[in-house]
Amino acid sequence: MSYLKNARTKASLIIFGDRVFPDAWALYFERSPDEWAFRDEPVVGDRHFLGPRTAHENFVAYIAADPRLVTIDEQVARLCTMLRFPRHDFKTRIIAEKMSAHLKIDVNNRRCKNLPVYGAITERFLAETGASLDLQIIDEESLALGEVASQPPHDYRRTRASLTIRGDHVDAEAWAMYFGLAPVSFAYKGEYHITPSGRPSFLPSKTGRVHFECRGPDMLSIDAHVSALRFLLGFPRSDFVTRLADEGSRAEIWVFVENDDGTNPPVYGPSTQDFVAEINAELILDVYPDAFDNITFIDDD
Repeated sequence: MSYLKNARTKASLIIFGDRVFPDAWALYFERSPDEWAFRDEPVVGDRHFLGPRTAHENFVAYIAADPRLVTIDEQVARLCTMLRFPRHDFKTRIIAEKMSAHLKIDVNNRRCKNLPVYGAITERFLAETGASLDLQIIDEESLALGEVASQPPHDYRRTRASLTIRGDHVDAEAWAMYFGLAPVSFAYKGEYHITPSGRPSFLPSKTGRVHFECRGPDMLSIDAHVSALRFLLGFPRSDFVTRLADEGSRAEIWVFVENDDGTNPPVYGPSTQDFVAEINAELILDVYPDAFDNITFIDDD
């Protein structure tokens, strides 16, 4: 095993999906997974004090937890070395096989000397693999509550923008190749799928969809996030609207705005409106805690 019980920070690459086979990933990485399981079977390699868990789906996990290394970036760098990343075909393989990749980071911060902070190394790994980040923190407060604080940072950013392509005949793999980017989540009509939170769905999807999200820096401005999303996806693209129509799909720009304290109102300007018009999309503002009745539009004049 590549990890030790007393490591204060642990980085795990976990690959989920019905088509996940441990032997195939062992050959791909030239390394046996540290944990693996098939659906409804005990997890091989599990070291939980209550005994092996039962898996809810097929998965393999590769884990780096060197007790000499504390920071998240150091453990992720070790994981990269261990699995010989970057690998140019990894995202393609994940998309083609309808799998989901997660980078799970466990941080023991009980003495408040091991803050869950990461930088360019971890961000680069997420970009290269297309994996979603699951940050789990153990500290005195979470222990007092009898639970581990799970903090996926991208879900807690106060503003974020994403593009969803939706329709009965959405080809998620083709869109991933078109943008050269692994989607955050995708689904085919009538099939079970992995939700954006990384969990399996309870019901088949009513429509097909593919979802791309901007994982840029934490900014408040809607315009800044939409502009970053536009740049990430390589717009302008002269064939996008035609391609969308040929597939019979529609585009949606989703913007989540966390305005719980009233300091981040859902205000946007011409750059957002122009991008929405450029790709013939519907703009959907998801404002927390409540959707505003009136959205303010900034006129540069």
